[in-house]
Amino acid sequence: MKNEGDIEKKNPIIKENPLVIEKMTAEDIQALQEHKERYRAILENIVDGYYEVDLAGKLTFFNDSLCRMTGYGKDELMGMSNLEYMEEETARRVYQAFNSVYETGNPVENLEYQIIIQRGRSRRDVETSISLKRDAAGRATGFVGFYGI
Repeated sequence: MKNEGDIEKKNPIIKENPLVIEKMTAEDIQALQEHKERYRAILENIVDGYYEVDLAGKLTFFNDSLCRMTGYGKDELMGMSNLEYMEEETARRVYQAFNSVYETGNPVENLEYQIIIQRGRSRRDVETSISLKRDAAGRATGFVGFYGI
């Protein structure tokens, strides 16, 4: 069986070019599906919250752990700015961190702050990481990261 990285080396822009899929072998497609399922299972089973936001800071993808951490449902979180569940001063500091990642391309790790839990309006200390997300052409498209308690 091929190494799971082989598909990405052969077809790094499958998402941007659907015609590439037509050139894939059945073995390539099976390996890609297995790769996708492996990562889905990881995201579903980790305790940390995983998130992706666009350049405007709106949540575009996240796992169930982020819902549990914030107290918001999936429908409520989708499209919400992560700054909406923070105090104003915290939101300014977190915005500056995201802006720094965007400007430099360097990730931020272990950024600690409090979020406001939707149910009960209590506070929770979190630690987050922020990395720049790029498309196949290298253009910044948003950010990815993890929330830990």
